Amino acid sequence: MKNLIFIIFSVILFFGACNNSVKKDKSDVTEVKKEPTTWQEQLDYAKQQSDLMTRNGIDGLKLVGYSYRGKVETQEQREEFLKLLFADDTDVVYHLNDNKGSYDIVPLKVMREKLSLSGTEEPFEKIKEWLKRASENENLELVNVEWSFHGRSVHSVAIISPQNNTILFDHIGGAAIIPGSKKEPKVESTVRNLTKEEYDAEKHTK
Repeated sequence: MKNLIFIIFSVILFFGACNNSVKKDKSDVTEVKKEPTTWQEQLDYAKQQSDLMTRNGIDGLKLVGYSYRGKVETQEQREEFLKLLFADDTDVVYHLNDNKGSYDIVPLKVMREKLSLSGTEEPFEKIKEWLKRASENENLELVNVEWSFHGRSVHSVAIISPQNNTILFDHIGGAAIIPGSKKEPKVESTVRNLTKEEYDAEKHTK
C-alpha cells in the first residue's frame, strides 16, 4: 500500500533508480552511466536493465518494448484515457505482505477485490483525481509499454508530462521494485557410470 501511495508523488522506481541487484560487468557497453532525465531515456534505461537481468539469469519484471500512443488534448480524450487507465482489466502491481518486497501483477478488478477483502483503502480514486488535474494543466502524452513478468506478457500506459519531458505515472513501472536475485552456482557432477571393461581395468590398477 505504501508503494502505491508513493506513486502520487511520481516515484518512478523501475525507470529511475539503479538496480544494485544486477551484477555489473565492466565490459558491458550497455551499462547506464547516469540517471535518465527524459521519458525516452527512462524507458531505454529500463530496457537496458531488463537485458542485464536476462544476461545474469535473473527472472522477474522486464521491459520488452514501447510505442508512442499520442496526446491527450480534448475533454473527450481526457475521459477516454482515464477510463483506459482504470479499467477492470488494466494490469497493476499488487504487493504481497511477505516482508520480502514480493509482488504480483494482476488486473485492477482483482486488486480492488483483494484490497476490499483485507479492509484496505484503495488509492486509485485519489490517483485518478490527481491525473485528471494534471491533464487539465497540460496536454499529457501516452506511451504503450510492454512488459514480461516471469515470462507472462503484461502491459501498461506511461503518462508523459511534456513540461518536464519525463514519465509522470505508470501502473507497473511506477510501483514495481526489482527484486534482488542470486543465481545459484551450477554444480557439475564428477560421478560417471563405468562400463564393465572400465570397471575391470580400474580394479587391476589398484
